[in-house]
Amino acid sequence: MSDATLQTELGPRLLSPPGARRLLGGRVGDAIMRRAVALGWLLVLPTIALPVWILGADRGWLPEQILPRPADVLQTLRDMLVSGELAQHASYSLLRVVYGFAIGAGAGAGLGVVTGGLSIAGGAAIGAAAGAVSGLAVDLLKKD
Repeated sequence: MSDATLQTELGPRLLSPPGARRLLGGRVGDAIMRRAVALGWLLVLPTIALPVWILGADRGWLPEQILPRPADVLQTLRDMLVSGELAQHASYSLLRVVYGFAIGAGAGAGLGVVTGGLSIAGGAAIGAAAGAVSGLAVDLLKKD
């Protein structure tokens, strides 16, 4: 296909730079710009945070138990990966998350069934208890 054919089929507007700007403008262009800005922040924040972390650890801004040196963190990570200790601790943490979710979901489902219609008295009792707890929370927050 020749350039003359493209010019007549697509029209001069699509091949000109303003036409290209119109193609990338609007929602698609805005989405591309938003993603570029988000990617920029993903690169900028670690670039700023790492030197601040190194400087803070070297200057002793916080105790070493709170802010260890990055080299110490990497060494500990390497040691825990080699020994298998990291996987063991991660599995315990994941198990705690699963247990917590199961307990919360079970309690929520049980209260939902009681409140949702098994008995009017049960729903009223749960509603009254929830109102008392929320009222107590509001009172505690007002005292501060």
